[in-house]
Amino acid sequence: MKKNLLCGLFIVTALLATGVALQAQDQNQDRQRTQDRDRVHVEDQDQVYGWQMMNEQERQEYRERMRTMQTEQERERYRLEHRSLMQERARQRGIDLPAVPGGKGKKPMSPGGGGHK
Repeated sequence: MKKNLLCGLFIVTALLATGVALQAQDQNQDRQRTQDRDRVHVEDQDQVYGWQMMNEQERQEYRERMRTMQTEQERERYRLEHRSLMQERARQRGIDLPAVPGGKGKKPMSPGGGGHK
């Protein structure tokens, strides 16, 4: 009887410990996903011209397309096309884009980050 009780307590303790470990693992994975998403956002801001005019799907497509291009000339041609598209989009919305990605150029955005005229 005592063996069964001890065995049962051991099983319950082991299950509880496993549940706690799995919960901690899930929280770590969530934290890592959040950090990865934040890192990608900062990278986009620093590297993708007009990133603030793009939705998440467009940013992903841009990154993927840049990764799959074979030569620097292809990437540069795509950057120029993308820059023209973002400038047109900004013009339609009445927004001034910075001269370079990340807003580090000569034409800073207005207060609030929207660059509205």
